[in-house]
Amino acid sequence: MQISLPWTRRESGYIAHSSSEISGRRRRLVERALGRRGRERKRMPATVYCTRKTSINCEGARRKLEQTPLQHYPQFVKLFNTSRLGFDLNATSKGRRETSDQSMMRDLMKQAYCPGSNGIWDPVLGTWVDKKVGIAAHLFPWRSADLMDSIFGIGARDELFSAVNGIFLHSAIEEAFDRGFLVIVPDTNLEPKDSAAPWEDKDERHQALKDWETTFPREYRITVFDATASTMQEVVFPKEV
Repeated sequence: MQISLPWTRRESGYIAHSSSEISGRRRRLVERALGRRGRERKRMPATVYCTRKTSINCEGARRKLEQTPLQHYPQFVKLFNTSRLGFDLNATSKGRRETSDQSMMRDLMKQAYCPGSNGIWDPVLGTWVDKKVGIAAHLFPWRSADLMDSIFGIGARDELFSAVNGIFLHSAIEEAFDRGFLVIVPDTNLEPKDSAAPWEDKDERHQALKDWETTFPREYRITVFDATASTMQEVVFPKEV
């Protein structure tokens, strides 16, 4: 099938070309693009152009990806796989948690956070709770301990059962925290002003986080991830008036 174009620009103006001349030019263009003859010479130049452009774009994306510092990427993938918020796979080498390790961690937390008291201070509720319902929860999950050094630096794994990796929570709150309904975040506004254009105030939010990091003590707050979950609809504590 021959395809004719009505006009082609030349220096002297617009003149007509025959369909055979145009077809010949297209055939030569295809042959130059492919670098070989044969059945592919019947391809349209637009098809050849798109194929080559796609190949070039893919190669460029591959080179850009290789230049990106992704040394921590495999560790974060493993963390997601073993997290209860991810695939919940028991793929780490920690095995069962030793009762002695957990008891030691609780004692260290008691000395650091509640010295000289029979009760347990719950920072989320902002009140003292009975030690029977005060759970020594891990901020970084113990089951993903193999990834601590890779994510936080050499030596971080030694703090797995230390007081700095623990927080006392009421058993009901600890359950919601463990199941991913609650998350602890810096007490500063990191939400974009316009969710459709988060890049517009990116620098402002980054600066707010840097300013927060210089404060002492650093303040945190609780964010609810899934308020529609049935567990989050239960009345656990009476509302204070």
